[in-house]
Amino acid sequence: GPLGVRLIALTCEGQDFGLASRYVSEVALCPDPQDSGAFAQYLLSRAPGWHGALILDTEDVYTAALSRSKSQLEGSYFLLAPDWPAAETFLEKDRTAQVANAVGIPYPATYSAVTAATLEAHMDDYIFPVMLKPVHSQEFAGRFGRKLFVVQDKDELRSRFAEATAANQPVILQ
Repeated sequence: GPLGVRLIALTCEGQDFGLASRYVSEVALCPDPQDSGAFAQYLLSRAPGWHGALILDTEDVYTAALSRSKSQLEGSYFLLAPDWPAAETFLEKDRTAQVANAVGIPYPATYSAVTAATLEAHMDDYIFPVMLKPVHSQEFAGRFGRKLFVVQDKDELRSRFAEATAANQPVILQ
């Protein structure tokens, strides 16, 4: 904004975080970025009027859509979204702990590929509260309206895990 770069806030719901920036010059209703193809086509159709605009990804779902379509879009826009292979590593939360471990960055105790059997096998190891985190944040948030479950005890953990499993949402536990 202070440098004169045009900022356009895209929203599929009208309540996204980035809409509040004082530097936003325009707000546009776009297709749901979970359909990254439709989202990219929308941006390409708007490129003649928006050429050179900066697109900031303020949520994981936008990061995923922009990263997947980056090569198509970067001729028309300024994008801060990383290339898809890098974005995918950090958007899929089970891979983030693996990367941290590989480079020696401390991270909370993490149980990946959680199943009902592994959940029960380690139940006495957990120090509550724990976080039940989705592997695919954007899908989980769309389904549950939150980014993760903070769980206070064993019974709630079993219940929340069952909810995630019923919704076909793989999770990790931290």
